[in-house]
Amino acid sequence: MINDFILNFILVRVFFINGVKIVTTEVTSGKMTLLNSQSFMVCLDCGYAREAKTTESNLPFAMEKHWHKTPEGYKCQPNKEGGWGLEKFSLGCQFSTDITRIIINYPIKESAEKEYEFAYSILQSLILSSAGALSIDEKEIGGCLQYYFDGPGSHYAYILYDTTPGGAGHVKRINNEIILNDIFKKAYLKAKKCHCGGDEADSSCYSCLRTYRNQKHHDEIKRKYVIEYLEDAFGYKV
Repeated sequence: MINDFILNFILVRVFFINGVKIVTTEVTSGKMTLLNSQSFMVCLDCGYAREAKTTESNLPFAMEKHWHKTPEGYKCQPNKEGGWGLEKFSLGCQFSTDITRIIINYPIKESAEKEYEFAYSILQSLILSSAGALSIDEKEIGGCLQYYFDGPGSHYAYILYDTTPGGAGHVKRINNEIILNDIFKKAYLKAKKCHCGGDEADSSCYSCLRTYRNQKHHDEIKRKYVIEYLEDAFGYKV
């Protein structure tokens, strides 16, 4: 079953796959903003900068009185008496590209101990299986998570986007019931048929979910999360 409507360059569709409601939002030439996870403390007067401490990185805003030297070797002081010397910044960029958001109307179990790892593992499986279903290189598609509240359980939307600035139309092809169903099945089979992590599937490898781009999260990505979620949601079995 498909219901859709078009608003400017946005196409929203509703599918039902194995009885589960899937809502996709396709955006043509949408805006993506990428931020570096490592923050920096910067002096706006002289340009002095250092990496933010762990406690500072976890705060949306952070300031600190910090007496330091300017590039010329002189002592730098806040521009206002009693003001702050360093302010927190994150490096990032914004670009236009094609975007598709996937909402699976089946929450991650509330009892999941590490819900972000759970959702991130599913995201990686969707990126890789999407590339496989579309017969393109995995580096052509990027992704991120968007948390939203919708009753009990943990709810995440899966944002997939073309890594080519301006968009290449790849993720727009996902907004199709047949292709989307194929992506979910490929994601399940790839995780289920791998042997890393033993019978508990408490790991991942380059044959199933790991890539060079997600290497920072290799210890968090586990195929058991993908298997459990897709079996519970869609009833997949091997």
